Amino acid sequence: MMRLFVAIDIEPHVRVHIKQIQNRLVRTLDVPDKHVKWVHPEQIHLTLKFLGDVRDDMLTQVCDAVKRTAAESERFDFEVKGLGVFGRPARIVWAAVSACESLRLLQNKLEDR
Repeated sequence: MMRLFVAIDIEPHVRVHIKQIQNRLVRTLDVPDKHVKWVHPEQIHLTLKFLGDVRDDMLTQVCDAVKRTAAESERFDFEVKGLGVFGRPARIVWAAVSACESLRLLQNKLEDR
């Protein structure tokens, strides 16, 4: 069993900007380092679909669905804007993206498969 999600890699300059925001949060939040795990910039991504626990025997089927969906999709740009949190107390800080029709279509195709 593996815990999986489908994500898009993002441009390096966007990662740099997000890292700068992380650094500002570290300086301004009064939270001990032992309570926060900051994501390394090379691991920052745009999550398309959280799959949760996937059985090993389903892995090939999931990978095939993702590959087909990606092959049918065209390149697109999106804008990162805004921040939010998951959890109470907050455990995950996320960056929002602006509405993008191509991204919405990609997510819908992925969801259907």
